[in-house]
Amino acid sequence: MDALHETADVLWLWGPGEEPLARACRARMRNPSSIGPAMGWLLLAALLKRCALFVSNDSGPKHLAVALGIPTVTVFGPTHPGAWQPPSGPHATIEVPGLDCLHCNQTRCPLPGDRNMRCMRDVSVEMVVEAARARFRESAGSVA
Repeated sequence: MDALHETADVLWLWGPGEEPLARACRARMRNPSSIGPAMGWLLLAALLKRCALFVSNDSGPKHLAVALGIPTVTVFGPTHPGAWQPPSGPHATIEVPGLDCLHCNQTRCPLPGDRNMRCMRDVSVEMVVEAARARFRESAGSVA
């Protein structure tokens, strides 16, 4: 998120039980960012309407952002973008290529040791940052 700070203000959103994780992520940033409040779906929708981009995993808030017309960058691992990503629009899909277990649709990874959750852990910062920057360029009407 530090890499995107010059382009946009960063707001960390969190769901039930995730506030400490959001605060830990914020604490690792060199640049200022904000933590969103506890909120339900209506407040989340109102907040998302003010966003230029939503970066997330494949989740309910991501689908709400899509429904509201907010450009998204979504990290897919266990779920398949063919089933859960809009076929068009300002939405980017991030996934780690070449994993046999990709799109397993499991809610808990059964693989042991360093293979556990590779579909999410192996997503690089660069992959997410480049996809986000591309969405910002598209929304600004830039070709570069």
